[in-house]
Amino acid sequence: MANFHQTHQIDQLNDSLYYIGGHKGILNINNFDFNIIREIPNFAAGSTNFELKMISRKLEKHKDKYIMLDGNVYLAYADLYDPENNTIAINQDLTSLGYFDDTNLLSYQYACDSTILYTIQNVFYMGQRDTIQIDRVDLVTGQITRWKNYIGLSSINFLPIGYEIYNTSMIAPGRRVSDT
Repeated sequence: MANFHQTHQIDQLNDSLYYIGGHKGILNINNFDFNIIREIPNFAAGSTNFELKMISRKLEKHKDKYIMLDGNVYLAYADLYDPENNTIAINQDLTSLGYFDDTNLLSYQYACDSTILYTIQNVFYMGQRDTIQIDRVDLVTGQITRWKNYIGLSSINFLPIGYEIYNTSMIAPGRRVSDT
């Protein structure tokens, strides 16, 4: 029976060890020893709710703990060495907020004792997946608050001043059009 493996992220734990996220393992780069922490079952069993709680799609060290986005798209505290001990940090399915498996986590320490956790995700705007949504996460209260939206990054609204879009079918091949 074949096992299926997927790597979502690689994180440096210290000078020698790297955590391989997805279905878990730790790589020692000094001797290239790879310690499999959890061998996932076959594909069908790997998609059960039990297994999805142990998949780390994204991992971020926040303060003194590791926070992850699990396979069910929940924020959870990660136990790097025993994924069955992962615990939900915020008991809310985050897909309702536009979070998917490409959501990123960012822990920003702006002072000695002050750190903020952000989620960053791509969302659809006017049929294009070109908008970035950034939320602040308060793990104490369980509150997720919209912080910034960068809407339509590939739309004409974000062209530099002085540029126009031309119908390319009206321009002869090899000819460049510029307003400057």
